[in-house]
Amino acid sequence: MENILLEFSDRQKRALMAPSFRDLVCNDLQLCEQAEFAQAAWTAERTGAGIDRILVQAGHITQVQARDALCRYLDVAGISLADWIPDAALCAQAGYRRCLAFGFIPWQRLGNSVVLAVHDAERMTQIVAEAKLIWPDHRIGLILATPDDVTTAIATAFGPQIAADALTTCPTRYSCRNWGQVLSPTVIVAAMTALLIGAIASPTLAITILLVWILIANSATLGLRLTAIFTFRWTGLSKQREMIQPRVWPMISLLLPVFREEAVIGQLIRAMQRLDYPADALDIIILLESDDDVTRNTLSGLELPPYMRVIEVPPGPVRTKPRAMNYALPFCRGSIVGIYDAEDAPQPDQLRKVATYLHSASWKVCCVQARLDFYNPDQNWLTRCFTLEYGTWFRVLLHGVQFLGLPLPLGGTSVFFRRPVLEEIGAWDAHNVTEDAELGVRLTRFGYRCEMIDSTTFEEANSNYRNWISQRSRWLKGYYITWASHMRRPRELLRDLGLRGFLGFHVMFLGAITAYLAIPLFWTMTGLAVTGAAPDILSGIPGWLWSALFISLPIGQIVMLSAVMLALRGRGDMKRLPWALTLPAYWPLGALAAWQAVVELFVSPYHWHKTKHGLTAHRPENIESVGTRPARKRGV
Repeated sequence: MENILLEFSDRQKRALMAPSFRDLVCNDLQLCEQAEFAQAAWTAERTGAGIDRILVQAGHITQVQARDALCRYLDVAGISLADWIPDAALCAQAGYRRCLAFGFIPWQRLGNSVVLAVHDAERMTQIVAEAKLIWPDHRIGLILATPDDVTTAIATAFGPQIAADALTTCPTRYSCRNWGQVLSPTVIVAAMTALLIGAIASPTLAITILLVWILIANSATLGLRLTAIFTFRWTGLSKQREMIQPRVWPMISLLLPVFREEAVIGQLIRAMQRLDYPADALDIIILLESDDDVTRNTLSGLELPPYMRVIEVPPGPVRTKPRAMNYALPFCRGSIVGIYDAEDAPQPDQLRKVATYLHSASWKVCCVQARLDFYNPDQNWLTRCFTLEYGTWFRVLLHGVQFLGLPLPLGGTSVFFRRPVLEEIGAWDAHNVTEDAELGVRLTRFGYRCEMIDSTTFEEANSNYRNWISQRSRWLKGYYITWASHMRRPRELLRDLGLRGFLGFHVMFLGAITAYLAIPLFWTMTGLAVTGAAPDILSGIPGWLWSALFISLPIGQIVMLSAVMLALRGRGDMKRLPWALTLPAYWPLGALAAWQAVVELFVSPYHWHKTKHGLTAHRPENIESVGTRPARKRGV
């Protein structure tokens, strides 16, 4: 190949040193309309971004056109890496982290020269200096390729290694990947034997202890809800720190993990296109499992915007969302990393709010969570109750959790991180099926904070009962595993979270688990008490305990109803309040899911129940048509 750049000529050095040499390239070759170029030049001057990237991201020129223009201007060879296989030995010497950080891939060894394919001409001198550290006895040659070609070549060369690393990014002391050691057969048998012996020896005492625990868990959850209600009433996101808009919008990478999502992938792409954020600062990555042919076939018929790309995730021992995101994280180009699920429809200004919030906050605020809501609340009874529950959680309870400074159990979507912090703590636990909630705990343990922002993402409420139970069992299984994993060293957990955070951790994780598991027992004992058919073993239970239970449990439901009312006020949707009276019939579904999760802890702890999307008959393209209105001044 001719024109491999081995040494910079004086003209090339002057061109590379010129701060606007890409402007000259694009303008001289007249690759776009003058008005488009003028707008891009203004943006480049204001943001410092390369004008070629701005024009490509806006769709005015293609990556190939930009590459060829630079090749002609600098008199450097260009290449399509799809036609070549990078040198495996050279790639191993360079390592994928360095290749991704500097934007190059070792292409070939020609005599005493190592030739690199690069995509950023402005970093050529920096890349050569870095390459000299790897191959000090070789000359370094450069050829130009497109950014997508370089990224694809890196994924091809290093895919298995990146996939293997994605399994273990989370430090072992926090990860559940050694769950078999945490919950070994010996521990299980010993615990079950002890419980069985205790129940047989003194059934009344065993039931009393169980009821006391239920009372404590319910009272603690009641206290958390009351705190959230008062916090919601007397404070609001509007009273938080003053927001300062950044002068230059930061690059945001959005991860879109999909698996068999052919029914909604087109809607997801349109939702991303409605985001009001500069195209040159957007990096949207669709994460596609390598064997997901149905979604791949659907994507092949869709036209992706220039700022959106597809990365295929190689197969591995577990198939989970956090593993896919760990694989994609090194490929991200943004300083902020966010996540959306396949059925999401975020409010258009959400990314601007995220960037502004993180710009205004201290570095310790490393993560923000948007509210989640549903665009199909009236599909059936299940979606109505799910909407009430979700609204209470995201509009009221999490606000109280944040106010108290407790670990924030993050949602799996519409959550955004400062990338350096995310990498510092080990990213996601690839084996945890509620990686979001676990990450919220781990961030707090590292001394960081997660906070809510005043923005909403609309999702599809699960309208199928079996689908709902599978989804909820995955959530609760992840709560079990997260609690047990972090409690392996309780003294360290107490030190990291402090007493308040430590107690809050138990209330949110163990309290939620207890509440669902106890429902069958509570309803059974209530029925026996009402019918007078209670066995003799219940007669020995202290009267004060019965009284406390039958007082605290109804009070808990009243407090829950109050939280629902506040959430509906914030949503501007009080007409759904009567459905809150049916929630007692909704909670037993959670009990089924909780006991299913208990079984799966022993047979399939890492299995990810796929939630089927696209079940709603109508999804509004304009989320403002869902019928909500802005929250009240004191609300969220």
